[in-house]
Amino acid sequence: GVSISGYSITANVYNCIISDNYGYLGAGISAGSIATTVTNCIFINNTATYRGGGIYAPGGCVTTITNSIFWGNEAEFIKYAQIFVWKGVYADICRVTYCDVQGGYHEHMGDTTWENNIETNPLFTNPGNGDYHLLAGSPCIDAGDPDFVAKLGETDLEGKRPRLLDGDGNGSTIVDMGVYEFTTLPYIAHTPRVFRFFCLEDGENPDDQILTISNSGVGTLNWQIDETCSWLSVSSDSGSSIEEADNITLSVDITGLTSGDYSCELTILDPYATNNPQTVEVILYVTGPIIEPSKLDIDFETDEGGPNPDDQILTISNSGGGTLNWQIDEACSWLSVSPDSGSSTGEFDDVTLSVDITGLTSGYHNYQLAISDPCAINNPQIIEVTLHIAEILHIPNDEYPTIQSAIDAAPIGAKIIVADGVYMGSGNRDIDFNGKTITVKSANGPENCIIDSQGTENEPHRGFYFHNGENDKSILDGFTIKNGCTSAGGGILCDSSSPMITNCTIVENAALVQFSNNGGGICCLNSSATINNCIITKNIAQPKGGGIYCSNSEGVTITNCTITDNHAIDTPTSPPPNPEPPIPGPIPIQIPTKSIGGGIYCASGTTIRDTIVTGNLAYDGAGIYCGSRITVENCTIYG
Repeated sequence: GVSISGYSITANVYNCIISDNYGYLGAGISAGSIATTVTNCIFINNTATYRGGGIYAPGGCVTTITNSIFWGNEAEFIKYAQIFVWKGVYADICRVTYCDVQGGYHEHMGDTTWENNIETNPLFTNPGNGDYHLLAGSPCIDAGDPDFVAKLGETDLEGKRPRLLDGDGNGSTIVDMGVYEFTTLPYIAHTPRVFRFFCLEDGENPDDQILTISNSGVGTLNWQIDETCSWLSVSSDSGSSIEEADNITLSVDITGLTSGDYSCELTILDPYATNNPQTVEVILYVTGPIIEPSKLDIDFETDEGGPNPDDQILTISNSGGGTLNWQIDEACSWLSVSPDSGSSTGEFDDVTLSVDITGLTSGYHNYQLAISDPCAINNPQIIEVTLHIAEILHIPNDEYPTIQSAIDAAPIGAKIIVADGVYMGSGNRDIDFNGKTITVKSANGPENCIIDSQGTENEPHRGFYFHNGENDKSILDGFTIKNGCTSAGGGILCDSSSPMITNCTIVENAALVQFSNNGGGICCLNSSATINNCIITKNIAQPKGGGIYCSNSEGVTITNCTITDNHAIDTPTSPPPNPEPPIPGPIPIQIPTKSIGGGIYCASGTTIRDTIVTGNLAYDGAGIYCGSRITVENCTIYG
């Protein structure tokens, strides 16, 4: 039959027929030394050549047996044929309740609790042919544990009748002993118990759904459906079933219904069914208008003393049902909207937002724009409108003689405009944004505004050092950065910062400490920097990333750049593997033997778009060396 063994586990045997097995000990179940629970089972015609024809519990565990029948089992000694519990040093603790046990209790049952059991023929329908249904008048009908609670949807072994039925018709629903529930009446079985329909106001009716009704009892189920719901109809309101299932179509008509939740109950009736009546819940969800703005944040930007920012368009539509009648509550002195109301059944309405900065000071101005419709299910929707008027600092001047002094004084959001010239020395190299979201911009482009770092191996300097969590609103725009020399990021180092570097020329910088992080032009460490429309040329690194070096930097984006004539080297005197042809490029060094990534070195996820990579030099990956995931789109890589 079943042998149960192991440690620190439990076994549950439920709704099983265990019959016609043979064994030495425990022909039906040998419980081993673990806790075993047996519920609503039948043990019949099992034979043990020694003891425990039905169950053998050898000791050291807890065995619980409930609502079960032990009949016709055999063993060497007849009194041990049904249940044998070891009675010794490791006595088993056994609890037998609400069971029908042939021969009843005997003295060799260990430490056994024996309560509410019977020892009467269970009156099976045809046990000789394996039919263990209970006959009318069986002592096992409604004789199980009265406190037994069935799980939702739980059935007997056949899967047709619920686990709890009033089998003897006395008005009390009590579980039967054994695997089958007894009934002489039809039983209303139906599925599902709850229907949910979803639709849009003024939209199409929801799809039909199917209710299945069947008879899980005996005889004929003559069912009727009682429903008085104006928006619900059924394909058939009556029928009969012996064993077959009847499928009834439920249809919904939403004509005239506004948005909201509607519910009603169907009642399934048969006065002769043991579980008459049964109810089915039907819920209809009619979705009304939904305010769908094209964006929830709108940003305007302009400079102090400059023109009004360009108008912006906000699109409003209805992604729900019915008609959206929207209005915009706008009471802001510097913001106007047109139109401020409209309606939508799904089409898109464009609203123009305009800003007038007259009389406003520099800084950030904020307003919450409310789009409302009392009938919308997501009323209201709030649009965050931000106006940034950048304070302008022109340098150099008497107050701010260096770029760094202007950055130190600049408020958040300011723009620092740097005049034409060559900037050198303290305050104009190793420039630090200090984590500020500001823009540092040349007045007339990189050809006219030069940061000369004057770095050497003995006195290292670079142009810019981002290391205070700067983001894409920390903008460096329009500089030539040259003559930097450091161990990493000769021109620019981005360490745990992700600025935007745009319209810059990074030229003739070096990162020359072997085994360090490199990047002659730019080094990105733990960064998602944006490098846009830049020329990166004639930089060197020892040995990785002559132009750009990226490591631990998921999200670095290089767009519309030219990366040319950069070199990754071992040492300035590395011998060439082949002296011919001569080395191209402006830097007079030999071909490296162990260097990597002449143009770009990627050790983390990097995206390169619309970029030219040409004339770079390295032993491995002269143009681009990739040691991880990389995306390259619309690029030219040659030479």
